[in-house]
Amino acid sequence: MHDPSRTNQELLEENYALKQKIKELEQSDAEYKQVERALRNSEERLRGIAEAMNQLVWIVGADGSSIYHNPRFVEYTGLKGVTAEEIWQIIHPEDRLQLQRRWQEMIRSGSVYQSPCRLRSSVNGNYRWFLIQGSVLRDYDGKAAQCLCIATDIDDFKQAEEALRKSEANYRLLHKSMRDAFARVDLDGTIREFNDAYVEMLGYTSEELKMMNFRDITPEKWHALEAEIIEKQVIPRGYSDVYEKEYRRKDGTVLPVELRTSLLRDYAGKPSAMWAIIRDIGERKKAEDTLRATFKAAPVGLSLMKGRVFQSVNQAWCDITGYSEAEIIGHTTRTLYENEAEYERVR
Repeated sequence: MHDPSRTNQELLEENYALKQKIKELEQSDAEYKQVERALRNSEERLRGIAEAMNQLVWIVGADGSSIYHNPRFVEYTGLKGVTAEEIWQIIHPEDRLQLQRRWQEMIRSGSVYQSPCRLRSSVNGNYRWFLIQGSVLRDYDGKAAQCLCIATDIDDFKQAEEALRKSEANYRLLHKSMRDAFARVDLDGTIREFNDAYVEMLGYTSEELKMMNFRDITPEKWHALEAEIIEKQVIPRGYSDVYEKEYRRKDGTVLPVELRTSLLRDYAGKPSAMWAIIRDIGERKKAEDTLRATFKAAPVGLSLMKGRVFQSVNQAWCDITGYSEAEIIGHTTRTLYENEAEYERVR
């Protein structure tokens, strides 16, 4: 109803203000619809990504109600419209309590959690290892509204890890039970690994050995020979012939040893380290020396031959034949016969 006290100017201004308000409302509504379309497009893109993922993806409300699960989740678990309570039932009993604690901590603090656990397959009822990552989705008031979970299958990795653990355990057991010494060194000779027999053989502590190079415990007279063996045998063909050298123990005594050195390569096939089985031959050397002394001192003539070539003779043999050791070593038994025919006859 027209108010006679208001002027035409005031009416015009009021009309203009109403038009501006209507315009603002229309603009706000357009902006709202634009945001709504952008949000819908974003949700569709995210859903498309989740649908294509090989991981198990599901979202539950803060109250445990089902909101979303991707096809991979349904394929593996056989569950549809799943609630949080149903999900707990497909988690391995041994992993359930720990995961529930992590879940509660995530809800309370809003922190992202990550935990390995086993999930039961609907196909065969077997459990496989998954790495579950969970995060809280909050509403506009900052309250926990939903929980997003992604589970990545890590069963093959877990199986390989377990196989490696068992292999390493067997490897350690083998080293500890070996009667011969074992050692692994870098290419520069730094001692990196060894067994108890190696420690006992040398008399150093484990801590001391880890600070040493194998050349530190090898008398200098063997350095050149061993360097040549490494250069000409170990590096080109991957292992050495069995060879002898000496070690110097912590107490200063010298110990004769026999070993074969092998090469280790990295994943790229490049030489990375060397290892060896080392045998204490001190007792064998003593026995050989005793046998050699007995051979030399025997009252009867004795000779050692290989392929009818003299390798060694004792003094009694020299006295009987009239040859000196220097004259006969390296010669065949033909020297003892008058002619070739006689030699061939007794061949």
